[in-house]
Amino acid sequence: MKAAAENLTPVTLELGGKSPALVHESYPMAIAADRVCSAKFWNAGQTCIAPDYVLVPLNKAEEFVGKCKTVLSKRYPNAASNVDYTHLISQAAWERMRDLAEDARNKGARVLQVDSNSDVPAQDRFFPPTFILDANNSIRVMQEEIFGPILPVVTYSSLENALCFINDRPRPLALYYFDRNKSRIEKVLEQTVSGGAAINDCIFHFVQHQLPFGGVGSSGMGAYHGFDGFCAFSKKKGVLIQNSFVGSFLDRALKPPYTSWSDRTIAFLVGQSKARPVQKMTLSGK
Repeated sequence: MKAAAENLTPVTLELGGKSPALVHESYPMAIAADRVCSAKFWNAGQTCIAPDYVLVPLNKAEEFVGKCKTVLSKRYPNAASNVDYTHLISQAAWERMRDLAEDARNKGARVLQVDSNSDVPAQDRFFPPTFILDANNSIRVMQEEIFGPILPVVTYSSLENALCFINDRPRPLALYYFDRNKSRIEKVLEQTVSGGAAINDCIFHFVQHQLPFGGVGSSGMGAYHGFDGFCAFSKKKGVLIQNSFVGSFLDRALKPPYTSWSDRTIAFLVGQSKARPVQKMTLSGK
């Protein structure tokens, strides 16, 4: 973006961030756990639209984590030797995950690692699916994008509390909400701002090329995919071909020397412009 700015080149900039998944208490925890974990641990969390943390009701937290364990035993049995479970891209990435987990543990959070295998050497870059429970804002996993197989589980007492938690943080690239109540779904979409959103699933909005994809605020600017991609990477050129009659009229009415007739014509045009109904557009978010 810096290089583009120095050359006056516009950009469509897609970044990442901390994309939340929010689960309503009425939604089946088993389905939510499967879809959140599947999206989180694809490529070992090394995707920009992976759920970065999940918000679950306080009274459903243990059930949700239990369902996650069941999901992982089904999707990635023996993860250390499972060819379907991705290892980290570099040694530096592995060390960063280790440091994030240790930081959380040292600051009082519970660190639950599923299918951890201490016999796997660090050089193999295997990092097990990891959950951070009792996460608080002082730990690093709640301050920076994780981009790895660590999922903080944050509890909330009410939907309003959960929305405040999301809105107190930088705008995410994606937001995932699990609920079957249409009015609550509409409320969540209206009261949050994110680059994109998916309801009752995670990350699949990315592959829908009829939808624009991009960030907002700290998660990026602009959008692409499908026709929106064509527009993003094109320059629209406005072209006016003047009508002979209109051109002659404007030559007389809008160019000096101005006369009383010019004043009346301009007043008429301004009045016509003000009299036209304005189409209202409702914008969700802030």
